[in-house]
Amino acid sequence: MKKLVVLILVLGLTACASAALKISVNGAVDPVQDIILFPSETVELDIWGDGLNVNPVAWMLVEGLGNINGSRMLYTGSLANYSEVEAKAAESEMSVPDYLAMIGSYFNMTDLTDLSVAEFVDGAGVPKPAGPGTLCDRIIFHCDGIIHPVADSIVILTLGGFDDDGNTFVYDRKIIRQVPEPMTVALLGLGGLFLRRRLA
Repeated sequence: MKKLVVLILVLGLTACASAALKISVNGAVDPVQDIILFPSETVELDIWGDGLNVNPVAWMLVEGLGNINGSRMLYTGSLANYSEVEAKAAESEMSVPDYLAMIGSYFNMTDLTDLSVAEFVDGAGVPKPAGPGTLCDRIIFHCDGIIHPVADSIVILTLGGFDDDGNTFVYDRKIIRQVPEPMTVALLGLGGLFLRRRLA
C-alpha cells in the first residue's frame, strides 16, 4: 500500500512538471501544421492551459516581421493582466527597441519585432491553477513581412516563460508563413513575361 501511495505521488509530481501552456490558433489547440497567411489576413491566437499548473508569466514573442495585439483575459486570478510591449517598455523606462533587445537576449532571439505578456497570478501573488481551457484569447496576429516573389516570409511565434530561478524555457512554438495573394502572384508573373518579351 505504501509503495502504491509513493507511486501515485511521483506520478502526480510528473504530471505537474509536464504541465504546459499551448498556442491555440483560430480555436484549434496546438495545431501541427504551419499557419498560412496572406498579407491582408490576420489570425486569432489563444493561450491554452492544461489545467494542472500555470506559470505566473507567459511571453508571446514574435521573431520576424509581424505584430500582435488584443486581448481578453479569461484566467480568473485577481491580479491577472495582459500587456503589450509598449506598456512593458514604459514600465521599465526603456524604448521599445531596447526592451525587445533585452527580452531577445534572454530567449536567445535576435530578430524580435513584437511581444505581449500575460500574467496568470491570483490575489496571493502566486500562480493559480486554471482550466483546462483557454486562459487568454482574442490575441490577433498580423504578418507584415515583405513578400518575396519566390520565397514566403517566415515568422516564428514563441510562447515562453521564466522559472523560479529566472531561467527561460519555451512552452510552445508556431511557424507562420506569409504567402503572396493569388492576384499578386499573377501580376508578378505577367510582369516577368513583359520583361522577358522586352529583353528578347
